[in-house]
Amino acid sequence: MKEGYRLKVVARSTGITLVEGSLGAVAVTTPEGKEVAGVLSADRTTWTSGEPLGYARTYRIEAAARDVAG
Repeated sequence: MKEGYRLKVVARSTGITLVEGSLGAVAVTTPEGKEVAGVLSADRTTWTSGEPLGYARTYRIEAAARDVAG
């Protein structure tokens, strides 16, 4: 994985989609530090929340990603 490589990520209320490349580990937490359960797609381009996300809430997203070159 390239450090500092900028990948376009689209955040939605129910998940994260990587437009180019693939996701590795994804951790989403609430402001209180509770981890949000979720599932990574088989092609590793989408992480989907396994629980409803709160409206107008802030979440911390930490994700490892690879660019299309690997």
